[in-house]
This record gives sequence, structure tokens and C-alpha cells, in this order.
Amino acid sequence: MYFYEVKSKLVDLCDSDAYVMSNEKLNEFDLLVIYTKDDSYVTCSIVKELSRFEALSQPFEIGTYIMKKNIEENIKSKKSAVAMNNLLIKAEQKVKEIQHIEKLRKHRNDPYVNALLQEYDSLKDKSDETGISNDEII
Repeated sequence: MYFYEVKSKLVDLCDSDAYVMSNEKLNEFDLLVIYTKDDSYVTCSIVKELSRFEALSQPFEIGTYIMKKNIEENIKSKKSAVAMNNLLIKAEQKVKEIQHIEKLRKHRNDPYVNALLQEYDSLKDKSDETGISNDEII
């Protein structure tokens, strides 16, 4: 394992972001991309290689250094997590909508509730014909 002190020309790195470790030996011409604590990607250059003893005395975050070929994979995984979260939210909203409609159907004898249900059914039929969701109509 190799340990390095890095710096960025664009931003000041906090203590734990200024030190990285790598499985492979790097040199001062390698550009590294690190994932900082403030959830951003920063391009850095190597200032110096640290000995194991020096590395033990520094505040280290093991997961900050990302090899260039892994950046795309990291971004894809974050985007897929956000997409899954959005799908989950939409599914929860749909379940709540169905639950509310079922509650309303129990009170169908009330003329106001009946009018609401008829309007909902007509909107649903219209969205089925046009392919537009109810959310877009409302």
C-alpha cells in the first residue's frame, strides 16, 4: 500500500481529504480524482509520497481516492440510487392514492363523494386514452 499527500489548485482540501492511499505506485505526474467530504469531485496532484510511519500520524480517509476509470462507475451507482429512490417515492404515492380512492368508495352514497369519484374515473379514462398520467392532467 502506498500513501500520498495531495493538493488541488482549485480548492483547499481539508486535512483528511489531503491524504490518499493507493494499491499501485503513483508518481508526481499522475492526476488523481478524489471524492471530498462536501460531496464533490476534485482533481489533485501528488505533492509527496509518505512513509508508512508518516501515514499513520495523518488524518486519513480511506475512501476518498477514486481512480479515474472508476469515476464513471461511481457516478452511475449514485444516479441509480437516486432513480431507485424516485421510483420508491412514486410507488408510495400511488399506493396512498389507491388507499384514498378505496376509502372514498366506501362513502359512495354521499353525493359529493360520488361526484369526486366520477370526476376521478373520467380523468383516469382520459389518461388511458391519451397516454398522459393523472399527475400531468392535474
